[in-house]
Amino acid sequence: MSQNKIGVDQWVEQYDQRVNKAKGLQGFIARMSQRLPPWGWLIVLVAVGALLPVITQNNFAIRIAGNIALMGTLALGLNVVVGYAGLLDLGFVAFYGIGAYTYAYLSSDFSGVHLPTWVSLPIIIVISALFGLVLGSPSLRLLGDYLAIVTLGFGQIFVQLMTSLTRVSLPGHERPVDLTGGPNGIINLDKLSLFGFTARTVTDHYLILLVVLAVALLVIYHLNRSRIGRAWRALR
Repeated sequence: MSQNKIGVDQWVEQYDQRVNKAKGLQGFIARMSQRLPPWGWLIVLVAVGALLPVITQNNFAIRIAGNIALMGTLALGLNVVVGYAGLLDLGFVAFYGIGAYTYAYLSSDFSGVHLPTWVSLPIIIVISALFGLVLGSPSLRLLGDYLAIVTLGFGQIFVQLMTSLTRVSLPGHERPVDLTGGPNGIINLDKLSLFGFTARTVTDHYLILLVVLAVALLVIYHLNRSRIGRAWRALR
């Protein structure tokens, strides 16, 4: 009977044991994947992802791959909260929506404001962090199902507000004002432009999402191996 490794979940250790006992081609591939260092996986991810626009020019396929990269990035962030820290957050995606709507307000015809991308991104980070602080402060002493209920309520409230705030009466306006674009959202946003690169096509957006995914993987990997990562596991 093996002893549990410090800082390793029992399920993870059992999975490692199953991989070591697996036979055939599947077991060989699983063992080789475990031996590949994290930076090796990162290189494989970026290399395979970068080859997609070379293999196909089909915008639909590239758009699907971009959505996969986007969802992968969101999953990495969710894994920090739910996986590493063990906090059941069911309203995580609302912060993604907050960032999206903030960019729409700062860089689109909807609000008439057209800030450069390099100005909008820091503002988005600050505003999202402030919302996290507002939600996190009253939730500090909540655990388990109670934390899940609060975060679930936050996520549902956000969705309802964003789809319903289309006829809001504001002081100084005779007619109701559309604040969110309703279920259709806000369209015709300004193009992303950073370091002289402007995203104009589906492939450009896909490459940006691929780079963001790779950077998120690298940052979270090193954070998990630092004192911050040990604090996450202590919370769990």
